[in-house]
Amino acid sequence: MAANYEKGLFNQLQDALSKIDKLTGEFEQFKKDHTLEIAALKEAHRQEIALLKAAHAKEKEALKQKTKKLEAKIASLEAENALLKARIDKDSSNSSKPPSSDGFKNPENSREKSGRKPGGQPGHRGHLPKLCENPDEVIDLRVKTCGCGGVVHYPDGFEHRQHIDLRIHAHVTETISGEGECPCCGKHFPKQFSSELPGIINIGNTAKAVIALARLGSRQRNGNFTFFQWHIGS
Repeated sequence: MAANYEKGLFNQLQDALSKIDKLTGEFEQFKKDHTLEIAALKEAHRQEIALLKAAHAKEKEALKQKTKKLEAKIASLEAENALLKARIDKDSSNSSKPPSSDGFKNPENSREKSGRKPGGQPGHRGHLPKLCENPDEVIDLRVKTCGCGGVVHYPDGFEHRQHIDLRIHAHVTETISGEGECPCCGKHFPKQFSSELPGIINIGNTAKAVIALARLGSRQRNGNFTFFQWHIGS
């Protein structure tokens, strides 16, 4: 009986050792599999971080280039604005522009204020407008004869009123020239037009000044220039 008992214990010990070896092997395999899984996760995480860094670097470079372009555009607009401002500030006193292009500017009043009201001062003798002695046209609206046949009298005298206006007439100068050639010696004679006649119709400086004044006056009246026609007639 003792021998059977010992044999039974030995078999149980063998079974236990076998189970321990099996569990040890499973644990080692689990540990190995887990280690590989962790390594794979680490590698995937590393690659993801590398991709994010590359994308961030690319985006940063794109923003940097865009910022440079915007800065260059701002510098160009500032230079253009300065150029336009310099053009606006130019007039006949600080450039080669003619006085007709200056427009209407209110002159600066450098006089010191006296404290008196504007206009004529008390005790000052007034002056009435003086009529033109030789008007170009006289329109007489006086009634000479009444319907009854009597001559109309004006016991209080006559009243004279004058209307002053400017009438501009176009002065057209026609210049004729051409390319000629002598039939005897073959000498060539070129056209003799001056530099003031580059085209068929050429507007003179006085007419340009009148056009500029008319445009400026139209802007001041209407806020913007809508229509202006310059007609040259005979």
